[in-house]
Amino acid sequence: MKDKCNNCGSESFHEGIVNHVLEINGHIYAVKNIPAKICDRCEANFFSPETYDSVYKMIYNPKSPKRKIEAELLEFS
Repeated sequence: MKDKCNNCGSESFHEGIVNHVLEINGHIYAVKNIPAKICDRCEANFFSPETYDSVYKMIYNPKSPKRKIEAELLEFS
């Protein structure tokens, strides 16, 4: 069975490298250079279970972060 995009229903993807921002327990993490499948139609990113595991291991068992960044936090109201 072919994979389908959860966002638009497309079955066409390409492999790529993406950046992703997560919020976990009130902390925001920016993770760069994550391998992903990217929908050819809507550009939605999809990660393999192994990739998710690796990202969460980095967050929950952190070595020193590569660097700290400052960002503006906006809230839609």
